[in-house]
Amino acid sequence: MSQIYVPITTSTPAIPTNFTADDATVAVPVLNNLNVYSTDTVENNDNGIRTTVSPNGSQNFYVEITNRATGTVTTSDGTSQQQTIYSFNMSNLPGTFYFYGNIVGFCSSVPAGTAFEFNVAYRTTGNALDAPVLIGGEFTNQFEEVALEDSDTFIQASLNTVNFVVEGVAGLDINWNILLEYRRVN
Repeated sequence: MSQIYVPITTSTPAIPTNFTADDATVAVPVLNNLNVYSTDTVENNDNGIRTTVSPNGSQNFYVEITNRATGTVTTSDGTSQQQTIYSFNMSNLPGTFYFYGNIVGFCSSVPAGTAFEFNVAYRTTGNALDAPVLIGGEFTNQFEEVALEDSDTFIQASLNTVNFVVEGVAGLDINWNILLEYRRVN
């Protein structure tokens, strides 16, 4: 004898109609679809990660790595050239910032590469007109192929901003990239 089971009640799993991010913004799926993106941001967050929705009420949910920035620039002309690869605007509150990261460069015409690792600390008064005060810093590793041994990197400060600067080599086009992370306390 065969038996067939027929349930008395049926249920459908509940489908969420909204998702709340860390910053209280809300994502609303469209046709049961939620877009989840990843990105980095210079927003200060001691956890190193946060979620947000942009624009609020949309289906775009972002998972962000915080306290982080990237930038690119190319140095190229007949002489060596300095370019700011990234400018970090300090807080309008007095505090201490510790930056760490690396800058890499590549010249495809030679080809040749270079890489610099850095860490540096600055204190800010919070005043937009004051230059941050250098506490200390160093380039802990510098790797350069012969063709790029005259390339260089600098960290400069003015008007409550820390500028990360690269210097190219005469006659060469160099593509640069920076990965910068920081810690801050006020």
